[in-house]
Amino acid sequence: MRYYCTLFDVNYLPNFLVLYNSLISSNKDIKIYAFCMDLKSFHYLSSHEDAIVGNISCVNLATLMEEFPELKIIREQRSIVEFYFTCSSFICSYVFNKEEYCSHVTYLDADLLFFDSPEKIFTEIGNASVGIIGHKFYGWGKRFEKYGHYNVGWVTFKNDADGRNCLRSWKEDCAEWCFDYYDEKNARFGDQKYLDKWQSNFNGVKVIQQKGANLAPWNAGQYSITFKQGKLFVDEDPLVFYHFASFKKVTTTAYTTNLSLYLSRPSTILKRDIYKFYLDQVADSTKIVSSSLLDQPELMKKNRTAVHQTNFKQKITKQITSLIRWYLNDYVYK
Repeated sequence: MRYYCTLFDVNYLPNFLVLYNSLISSNKDIKIYAFCMDLKSFHYLSSHEDAIVGNISCVNLATLMEEFPELKIIREQRSIVEFYFTCSSFICSYVFNKEEYCSHVTYLDADLLFFDSPEKIFTEIGNASVGIIGHKFYGWGKRFEKYGHYNVGWVTFKNDADGRNCLRSWKEDCAEWCFDYYDEKNARFGDQKYLDKWQSNFNGVKVIQQKGANLAPWNAGQYSITFKQGKLFVDEDPLVFYHFASFKKVTTTAYTTNLSLYLSRPSTILKRDIYKFYLDQVADSTKIVSSSLLDQPELMKKNRTAVHQTNFKQKITKQITSLIRWYLNDYVYK
């Protein structure tokens, strides 16, 4: 059995359901720990059949903080998104604590969609104790490398000494400092920058090389994305999963892929067969969730705000960003 974990609040509950359905479409022998960071998402998920007899183990925030009491203090000291970043390492530890026969646990961001079986990734990881994936920045995007060479969208830990030591170190690092800005003095950023030191500090760290693993706005523009024989390919590699980071609503009907942030124009296949496909699934999932909630989730809502910017700078940045999006036709329509 494969063990996964992820976290989300009510606004990303529809995204989680889409992620879950894409995972079980290729392998039903999985268990995914769903950490609900608010009561609305927990009440919804725990009251539905999948959370009771399916592959989902639904955990509320109070239970997580009972397991790790230090989170109660940390929660008061950080923003919502910073607290979520902090918890990514803790929820992996939670799974190991609760599952006696768990050989590996894989953390997933909630805004992923699997297009093919993740077994290809586990095959590449092999006997390694830790599996991580590089951002694969290119061109203009290389200016973001200071925030971390590796992405937290997928992180696998093996339940052995090396895997547990690495996870313990990550958890301790995030407990000490995990904020949504770049700490230039200590080269830290959120939960992500810590991954840069893992290869030198721990044994058995495998960097996953498949182009189709964690395809995302920061790397998609450098590849040829094709559709053949019923499958999507990234150059010669099958697309395993896409990471929809920064995919958000900008007008009533328009959403941006944010490839324009990397000065890349999204292709027709990328917009139609990946982004529009995902948007339609999340929209359908949102309707289902909304029918059961008094306070409806907002489709693709982002709780992350700009930090360390004046209002004037935010306004100028927004205008420039909008112009670049228009020029590169970086929109998908609902």
